[in-house]
Amino acid sequence: MLNISEMMTDPDFVSGFVLKRPGGEWASEGVWTETHTFIERVGCIQPAGVDDVQFLPEGERNARAIRIWAEHEIRATETPDLILWNGGVYRVVASRPFAPWGYYYVVATEVTHGN
Repeated sequence: MLNISEMMTDPDFVSGFVLKRPGGEWASEGVWTETHTFIERVGCIQPAGVDDVQFLPEGERNARAIRIWAEHEIRATETPDLILWNGGVYRVVASRPFAPWGYYYVVATEVTHGN
């Protein structure tokens, strides 16, 4: 298999973005305190294609979406990572690890005031 990890840091193919990772902790009083970690990353970012729509929940299939190929993990968990890129905020809705080939594949939808 072709390992494309070298392309994940090549400035001809990638652009920078900020990963906003949610987290938090329980205080001794039983109150959850939410925190966020901001991580600078690079990846190949493109508008989502027709095939990428299959990863989106039905209610989000008309939203602006992007796809990202990145060297490091980006999470689509119950509290998904957010992508800050090009003046927009995108919520990760699908993440597929292709680590043996040197990348992670992600689909994210733009967050609007209604989301």
